[in-house]
Amino acid sequence: MTVKLEDGNLNRLGRITEIANLNPVCCDENDSLKEVVDKAISLNHRRLPVLSKGNRLVGIVTYMDILDSLLRGLPSETKISNIMTRDIVYSNDDETIGNVFQKLKFSRRGGLPIVHNQKIVGLVTERDFVKRFSGVVFKTRVKDIMTPKPLFIHSRKLSIMDAFKSLVNTRYRRLP
Repeated sequence: MTVKLEDGNLNRLGRITEIANLNPVCCDENDSLKEVVDKAISLNHRRLPVLSKGNRLVGIVTYMDILDSLLRGLPSETKISNIMTRDIVYSNDDETIGNVFQKLKFSRRGGLPIVHNQKIVGLVTERDFVKRFSGVVFKTRVKDIMTPKPLFIHSRKLSIMDAFKSLVNTRYRRLP
């Protein structure tokens, strides 16, 4: 069975701003690691766009960037601009839902900032797509779409720090 965007009541030719969060939570490039961690945790956001003084998008910081900085022992006062990802995959506000879906898939990102004239106007995430399929009945079996040979860890043989290092090095979000 092939799942189509239309199965989730999504018009692939519609604008991405139809489903995205148009009031994204952002941080400033001069915010400290501690400030960003506190904001991300309190608001339950996995990624925060990073803005310059002129409110221009200059980066994005994810839980993985934060975990990596903690594993490297960076102090909590470290500016977020020192750990953020500067190579940003983003969407323009006039792009179609179908095009942005493909960008998410091929870039292996969980979310993309949406920009207009280098200024952030929104954020779209995997969750914005997935929640559109909440009432859809699928006939596909999990074994037909799962990762057949995932990287996994043996919990009795590996410390939590080594597990964290594996997450950071592989850029996986979860380990079985």
